Formats: sequence, C-alpha cells, structure tokens
Amino acid sequence: MSLRKPPAERGGWIRTIRIAGQAYHLAVGEYPDGLPCEMSIYHRSAQIRGYADQLLRVGSRVLQLSGGSISELHWMAEGWRGQRIEPADTRWRSPLDAVGRILLERYPLPR
Repeated sequence: MSLRKPPAERGGWIRTIRIAGQAYHLAVGEYPDGLPCEMSIYHRSAQIRGYADQLLRVGSRVLQLSGGSISELHWMAEGWRGQRIEPADTRWRSPLDAVGRILLERYPLPR
C-alpha cells in the first residue's frame, strides 16, 4: 500500500457544527481531484476534541493510504454515523455522528 501524501498547498472546507449548544469546527483538506485527504475537528474542550480528533487523524491516514478512496471514506463515515457519545442533541447523536453524516452527504458514491 503506498501513501498518497497531501499536497503542501491544498483546498478544502470548514463547517461549524452545533451540538447541544456547543460549537465544533470540522476541517477537511482535499487533494486537487476533490477527494478528501485529511480531517480534523476543533472544540474548546480538550477532552471532547481529543477523542474525536484522534479518530479523524486515523481516518486521514486511512484516506492517504487508500489514495483518497471514496469507498474507504464511506466505510469510515458509515461507522461513525449513528454513534451515540455525549454531547448529543435531537439532530446529532455525537460529534462523530455529525462528521459521518456530513461526509456521506458531501462525498456521495459515484452512480
């Protein structure tokens, strides 16, 4: 398996997610072809930020090792979607649920 390194300069996007009144900032970097190459999440609480960001770092590595494979992204996002970990509210079951659902919406499988 070869590593597809993210370019030094890359595009991407940031989305603010509100869960139980708390703001999270999801950042996704993209390869030039538009596939995601790295993900991170920021929250003011080090504990909450820690578990979610570590999982997204592992996810970023999986994406880089798979060459930005959309099927690998879906495999990860499907695993995160629906996870219930506090904080939660009526829209999002956890920060990971939010990330999984947002990624599945933003990067649909080709038809």
